[in-house]
Amino acid sequence: MALLERGAFAAPDSAQRNGTLGLTMMNEISSPAINAAEVQKVITHRLLIGDNQSVVPYLIQSSETFDVAYLDPPYNGYVMKNGAYVPEIDDELWLSRLRNLIQKVHTLLSDDGLLFLSINDREAAYCRVICDEVFGKQNFMAQIVRRRTNRPLHAHVFSREHEYILTFAKNAERIHASWDRPPVSTWWDFAGTDEDAAQEIRAQFGNLVFDHAKPSALIGNCIAICQKKDAKVLDVYAGSGTTAQAVETLNRADSGTRSFTLIQRKECYHGCDISEICERRIQKIISGSFLAQKCIIYQAHVPNDINTQ
Repeated sequence: MALLERGAFAAPDSAQRNGTLGLTMMNEISSPAINAAEVQKVITHRLLIGDNQSVVPYLIQSSETFDVAYLDPPYNGYVMKNGAYVPEIDDELWLSRLRNLIQKVHTLLSDDGLLFLSINDREAAYCRVICDEVFGKQNFMAQIVRRRTNRPLHAHVFSREHEYILTFAKNAERIHASWDRPPVSTWWDFAGTDEDAAQEIRAQFGNLVFDHAKPSALIGNCIAICQKKDAKVLDVYAGSGTTAQAVETLNRADSGTRSFTLIQRKECYHGCDISEICERRIQKIISGSFLAQKCIIYQAHVPNDINTQ
């Protein structure tokens, strides 16, 4: 598997502690096609269960690189306190945490890697400044506009039906040189909406409620911009596992061998553990796939001597 081929991780037995990086292998999900005699290559994916601020440094230490990184951080919403709307989390704290993570993800990107950051209009300007500082203004690619919903809610001021995807490159010149046809920056009718995302969740889990999921078409569009059929994709806020669905759809469409690494901490949501929802979705995707692939599920543990700040 990819973890072992790069020599970065010691080989753990199932459910035994990996002392090198604090990982326990919990499960392996394989597609039916993996046992076919004619299979020459097996696509290996990973789900790392743990907090991204702790897990990402492990990937850096093991000299991992990724071609695409997708970030969909929890938006900093506003709540009513003492008669005024204020951020749920102090803005400086929220932005400091995000800056820390973006800096680490920048380190993980390959020389022609791309970052896609989903964000709303409340925080887009601040996130743009952070990315400008980390990546350099010359590596800004686009502020993509996506249609968030077909049914915008009535609001006190404006009813927001769109969001943004900030797009930065590790090296914009290399990206521009590789493009035959530059992509457009307005994704209004072909990247899915929140309603589409909800329908995808219902199709796989019935009545499960999972607010704020992104449609797989949206993430698939981001990954496709990379133009590598063997792209390594990182999602540090995996949520319900939509990125796994997007990678599967792209690989089926063009016989690609893209692989994903998803990071999701254990977190209760509507009575369910989000990491378990993510694993269950991966199970459904891979068990029903004709592609030769597998996903290794790891539980992350934080050693005391690892600096995650």
